[in-house]
Amino acid sequence: MTSKIDVRMILIDHFDTFRDEATGKVSYPDYILMVGVPAIAALIFLILGIQIGDMVVGTLVSVFAIFAGLLFNVQVLMYSFSDDESAKNKSIRDRLLHQSFANISYAIVVSLLIVFLLTVILFVDGIPQRIVETLIVFFASNFFLSLLMVLKRMHVLLRAKFGG
Repeated sequence: MTSKIDVRMILIDHFDTFRDEATGKVSYPDYILMVGVPAIAALIFLILGIQIGDMVVGTLVSVFAIFAGLLFNVQVLMYSFSDDESAKNKSIRDRLLHQSFANISYAIVVSLLIVFLLTVILFVDGIPQRIVETLIVFFASNFFLSLLMVLKRMHVLLRAKFGG
């Protein structure tokens, strides 16, 4: 893969945030939450035979395309926030900013992947369609949980900035 579109570093950085803050060791509960729960949701979706209709596909494409754009803007805002020299605990702030940046970058990649998969679903039928739908549910669930993780980190950062 050409280095210009290689997203492996984004994936590595994102999954590297799944660490216990106190010990720095890998947090298996984080992996269970961020990968296991979406896998269970996708499996339930598959077992119940729920299909993603064409009307839903159009709506989801719009939702995830808008999210991708908004998340790019959040990254720009985070970059400007990183220049703030008045931070009380710069090392914690920088770590949280780096983790949030990694998680937002990952969420952008996932949202673009979902838009791609939603486009593919319009051209496949039968078993390939079920596989793609299952992947969409997995990644959409993972995307939602990733946004919650970013929200928590940004809340901690801004709370500290505003004296909370």
